[in-house]
Amino acid sequence: MNGHEQEIIIPAEYVESIMLPTAEHEAGHIIAAHHHNARVLGIGVGFIPELELRGMFLQALYACKEWSIETQCVVKAAGPAADMLYLGGFGENEASGDLRDIEHLTGKASLEPYLGMAKEILAGYPAQFKSITTLLRESLENVEERALAVLPNNRIGALLLDEAQLMQCLGE
Repeated sequence: MNGHEQEIIIPAEYVESIMLPTAEHEAGHIIAAHHHNARVLGIGVGFIPELELRGMFLQALYACKEWSIETQCVVKAAGPAADMLYLGGFGENEASGDLRDIEHLTGKASLEPYLGMAKEILAGYPAQFKSITTLLRESLENVEERALAVLPNNRIGALLLDEAQLMQCLGE
């Protein structure tokens, strides 16, 4: 930052309690985005400096062109849909960002009818889902030094999985 290197350590308990449980959620976004022909760029971890530790994010990164509002909402709802399918449900915290995004797009803060559509999509990719979540968990559990850079979402962070790794998983 500002020409200086600074070490940032993510506490193990934060990785275990907050980040690992989001593997399914982020895999859901990636699969739905890929299903709708988006370019999947990676899954990144990063920081929102003004929010300190609570300002960390783990986010599926993808690029899409000319999606309808409905398609954008389905992809946003795919994270909570994955939580429901693979973890038995989701909490308000896990879905709050996706719900805000849907409200911004539609003017209505509701996951329906997009949640059902997302679940149908995800049900068609069980092997890919397992592959992405396994690889993401392994990446999160590795004690590894990563260099921070500007991610495709214009935040500072590091890729945990890159495009090539995701495409390999999605090709299964």
